[in-house]
Amino acid sequence: MSDSTSRFIQMWRGIAVALVVLYHFLSRVPHEALGSPEAPILQLQIGKVGVLIFFVISGYLITKSLAKTTDVAAFYAKRIARIWPLFIVAVITVFVFIHFAQPPVVLGPHSFFEKQPTAFDLFGNLFFLEDLGFTWVDGAYWSIVVELKFYLFIGLFAVAFKERFIQMFCLVALSMSSIDLFILLVDRAPGIPLDFDSSNHLRVLSKVMHGIFISQYLPFFALGVAMAGRMQDGVFNALLALAVAFSVMAINDDSFVFEQNVQFLFILAATLLADKLLFQSAVIVWIGDYSYSIYLFHQVVGLSLIKLFTPIIGIDLAITVSLAVVIAIAWIASNLFEMRYRHVVAAQLYRVFSMVGLNRLTFNFRNEMPFVREALSRKA
Repeated sequence: MSDSTSRFIQMWRGIAVALVVLYHFLSRVPHEALGSPEAPILQLQIGKVGVLIFFVISGYLITKSLAKTTDVAAFYAKRIARIWPLFIVAVITVFVFIHFAQPPVVLGPHSFFEKQPTAFDLFGNLFFLEDLGFTWVDGAYWSIVVELKFYLFIGLFAVAFKERFIQMFCLVALSMSSIDLFILLVDRAPGIPLDFDSSNHLRVLSKVMHGIFISQYLPFFALGVAMAGRMQDGVFNALLALAVAFSVMAINDDSFVFEQNVQFLFILAATLLADKLLFQSAVIVWIGDYSYSIYLFHQVVGLSLIKLFTPIIGIDLAITVSLAVVIAIAWIASNLFEMRYRHVVAAQLYRVFSMVGLNRLTFNFRNEMPFVREALSRKA
């Protein structure tokens, strides 16, 4: 990628993580659970859009990454090594932290920290085993598993379809997400509102599609995949329409207040413009550089700190102080662990994957895709 493209992506990573973090800090739990008689000045209910932006970016970058990889073992090793070392540090840190600072507890449809994770849960977290019944130490980690499932699928598509994997992945993503949405729309009991759990007679099929095949998120990954392959056609537009539909459903899971979200987006736009005029967008790019670490450490740690500080300094100042502390923790952890052990972990994972023959599953692109030619020309 060119420097301008890389910088642009980092800016969007910064925007995405800002949406997620500020949603969790401003609106994720009732202000009463944080010890405040009043809500924060700002409110935000579109934090899930930030995660969906991450999925689009991931689809784009992972597709580019495939052009620089020869086989499935190398691809999986590199991608998992990018996530795993810092993830392990974050999981252990959060697990220890919650035994000294009690996070806010919220029961009901928008529950938060209902169950204290055990040492057994900690083990399951370290290996991304939430699907097997383990409790996350931090509920925000659900998206990491979604990312890993995407890596699994896109790698298998690249092996099976070679240089046509982009078209095939996008077509399958379009088909599966369309079936998923159709089931949710038509298979509902009378009076049941539309959401990701609204299926009635086909509930098991719906859960399989959501849990195993991440059908509700496939359009977002596929949009990034299509953009990487310069695939701009009717399939892309259909994926975009489905992505918007699923975005609306995701936002609707939370109580949506139109005016508050418009106010927040106006402030965000003004802040981004000020960053551009004063610092050449360096602030949002810096946040994007550390977005993964910020995402891993922010929610449980941040909300626990807000709950601790609010009775002393008020909720708005508590949010500001907690945000600064979380960013500092994320910066330190990223510099100590994120890059330092990546290559060591990747080498060990490649050895393990090769033992089961994944190194024999090669991509063998024929250099017919523009992004493959560009990647190979830069390596040369």
